[in-house]
Amino acid sequence: MIVKKLTKYDAEDYRQIRLEALDKNPDSFGTTYQEEVIKTIEQFRDRIPVDNNNFILGCFEDKNLIGIVAFHQ
Repeated sequence: MIVKKLTKYDAEDYRQIRLEALDKNPDSFGTTYQEEVIKTIEQFRDRIPVDNNNFILGCFEDKNLIGIVAFHQ
């Protein structure tokens, strides 16, 4: 397993895992699957922070994103 900070290049994997989490665990989020599924890949790319105070870590196994956690200051 590798844990790394997500970048704009990880947007497609981020979108996929976030939508899966929203679908399976809707009570864990402040938004819904229906609100997020219509967003473009560019909108997901723009949501990935690029500074040290706000970031998303991704856990990769065999180059597949299997988990995420977001940190916001």
